[in-house]
Amino acid sequence: MKVAVIGGGPGGYVAALKAAMLGAEVTVIEKNKLGGTCLNVGCIPTKALLASADVLRTVKEAKDFGVVVEGEVKPDFDAIIARKQKVTDELVAGIQFLFDKRGVKKIDGFGKLVDKNTIEVTKADGTVETVVADKIILANGSIPTVFPGMPYNGKNVITSDEVLSLPKQPESLIIVGGGVIGSEIGQFFATMGTKVTIVEMAPHYQLRRD
Repeated sequence: MKVAVIGGGPGGYVAALKAAMLGAEVTVIEKNKLGGTCLNVGCIPTKALLASADVLRTVKEAKDFGVVVEGEVKPDFDAIIARKQKVTDELVAGIQFLFDKRGVKKIDGFGKLVDKNTIEVTKADGTVETVVADKIILANGSIPTVFPGMPYNGKNVITSDEVLSLPKQPESLIIVGGGVIGSEIGQFFATMGTKVTIVEMAPHYQLRRD
């Protein structure tokens, strides 16, 4: 049996590996990196950034624990972002290793469902590949919402995708949305020294309990 999966996020790649383990010939169509939002631009990179922020906070408060730290303690923003990227890259490579081990094929491109057995994949170079399968799994994932009236330009008005890979630390940051990702991003940048304002319509923030 041939199985095709549109989307290589946590739903898609797990389904693909399970199908391969059961003996299916599996193809995954993904236009970005394997792992989806959580691994690449969500909970995993934010946790990596927060880990660095926690270390910075602990060192700054070392005196309260009877530990003397001499000299100036300050964050290296570039190094912190590089560490975050290393963490996510290693996890993405881990998924690719499992794909290779189980014989799962990955096609880089945007998958469009033509009918119940056919997917049209448009690749980055504009070429189109047709994938035919007995079963198709839709695991499209999600993208950040850009509200009407917001002058999004990917530079100074950005989404949670871009904020995790900024080339330099901003002096100030307004975050629209106090959900898990928004709150974690705000916490990280505030610890780094950025002036952070979170705009949230709900009466309280939506914090994750891990």
